[in-house]
Amino acid sequence: MNMNKNGFIVSMLLAAAMMVAGCNSDNPVSDEAETQAAKNAAAQKILGKWVMKKSVTAEGESTDKYAILEFDADGKAVYNGTLGEGYEDMHEESTYKLGNDWREEGMELSGHVYFKIWGGPYDGNDRFECVFKNDEMYLVREIYPVVAVSLKAPTVYCFVRSEFTEDTKDISVLFQLQNEKGEETYTFKEGENIVFRLEIRNNGTKTAVLPPKSTVIGRDIFRVYSASDKKDLGTPWNQKGETYTTMEGHFLLSPNGSLVYVCPWLNQSETTLSSDIYSYFKLDGTKPLAAGDYYSEFDITLSDSHKVTCKCNFKIK
Repeated sequence: MNMNKNGFIVSMLLAAAMMVAGCNSDNPVSDEAETQAAKNAAAQKILGKWVMKKSVTAEGESTDKYAILEFDADGKAVYNGTLGEGYEDMHEESTYKLGNDWREEGMELSGHVYFKIWGGPYDGNDRFECVFKNDEMYLVREIYPVVAVSLKAPTVYCFVRSEFTEDTKDISVLFQLQNEKGEETYTFKEGENIVFRLEIRNNGTKTAVLPPKSTVIGRDIFRVYSASDKKDLGTPWNQKGETYTTMEGHFLLSPNGSLVYVCPWLNQSETTLSSDIYSYFKLDGTKPLAAGDYYSEFDITLSDSHKVTCKCNFKIK
């Protein structure tokens, strides 16, 4: 009888303890533990290299800009990419830290991360809402959005994991001349426009890390010479501003991606050499070439040890 009573009392105490434990599962201490667990997961997930898949500016979505973002275990963030449409590529190094608001819901892990992705008229890091979803990382800029919009700089970024290579064996270079209809030709009538086209293509399965674009194309792209005396007749573009800058980062060429430059010889308007670098160059009003034989020759630099000489002979009748 006494044992049954004692057993009943023990059972009641155990039930009460379980109820208390159940009540404690919703207290702030548990929430903090869950937040810390999510932060720890983010700290591991953010490490390594990411390549930009797309970015969004005030003017719409862009999928033709490539950038690399890397976080290391020592708290360092390195960004190589485009500042904004029409602006130079940048190399930015900063420290990074994770906020204390990380959470994990379903397939998403989200919170805030602080680091600098582009230079600006202020000190300190940018604040981004960071969302990991499947194999993608989304960054939404939250600090200085007005400045970002005024510079046409991206406010939303999507990065994915990617394999990188500095080997340029899978990079092909195609230089050709066209008429204004886009047809390949190397014979032109006197007064007819000559369109220069250069395509650098990644035929590999990994993202290729190339030098800055200004280094890749150099200062002689589309330069024309007279075949008879090798006289330098110039290029169909003018340099605008400082091309080479320490802020310019490496160019990343995605698998099956191309970097294309198109420039006509005759153009009186202030249009651009290429949409890829139009903040650096604009066309100059050149004169028609007289009848005769000519060639265009210049070097493309894919790496310190890999240069490609581009040359096209053509005739003006």
